Amino acid sequence: MLVQVVPGHKGRAVSKVAEEQGVTPGRFGRWALEDVERLAGNEDLRADVLAARMLGPELAAQHLEIRRRDLDYCIETGWLAPVSHVQRTVWSGDRGHRKVVEVPMYRVGDLDALKDIPGVDWEAVLATKPGRPSPLRAFAQLAPKRAAIVRAFVDELREGFGLPVWTHFANLDNLWLIDWEPGLDGTPSQDDVAALLAGNPAASRFADGIQLLSTQGEAIHWARRMLQPGVACVLDTETHALWGRVMEVAVVDAASGEVLLETLVNPQTPVTEGAFGNRRVRAFPQGIGGEPEGLRHSRA
Repeated sequence: MLVQVVPGHKGRAVSKVAEEQGVTPGRFGRWALEDVERLAGNEDLRADVLAARMLGPELAAQHLEIRRRDLDYCIETGWLAPVSHVQRTVWSGDRGHRKVVEVPMYRVGDLDALKDIPGVDWEAVLATKPGRPSPLRAFAQLAPKRAAIVRAFVDELREGFGLPVWTHFANLDNLWLIDWEPGLDGTPSQDDVAALLAGNPAASRFADGIQLLSTQGEAIHWARRMLQPGVACVLDTETHALWGRVMEVAVVDAASGEVLLETLVNPQTPVTEGAFGNRRVRAFPQGIGGEPEGLRHSRA
């Protein structure tokens, strides 16, 4: 007889344990009943499967039979940490905007281990009525809000580098975006600020919710890189018509402003009246090279 394992967290847990025990499904993902019964009869494996289940914050609090805020106290003290995150799409605002949020997932075995922490009166925690302070509050200091920590980190950057630094919250992406204007030498780079973020004990806790450089910030940094000596130049052309042949080329060093090239080019065709109004060049002889006829051209 064959059985089908139901998809979901429990189904994945069974499949994982079975794989560890060398039991594999057959055709169409079906399992032999005797293999399933053998796994089910192993109490140690059953305990491992139950302990490996993953719960989000709300279900984790329900599993412990405590208030949601009490679970936050356990997290703030460092007793409990998520082992993974899953993405969920939520809707916010009256206009139906949606955003993707990261939901922390906690292992049931880690939740159950909280009951063994010495010095915690869990009976008192369970008996705490709504609106009353929790005994767990004594073990944890309320963590500062992410916004305050990010702004404090931005203030440190602004003071440390003496440069404009700004931030804003992208609600739909659930991200704090940090931008800054680099100095003339192009510093600090994105890697420089990333290293400072990683080394900041408070801000690094929220690194997953911080993005260094928005689209506008990346454009500012690109422009600064282009202004470094020997990196880029600016090329400009003039044509004999609105969409025509090139009749003048100029190249300027982006860093120094030095004119590297400025020359006329014979387009081998008469210049249109519209182009003459902008270019101030009347016409070229038919031969290649030579001076244009009726030249009224000023080189800046």
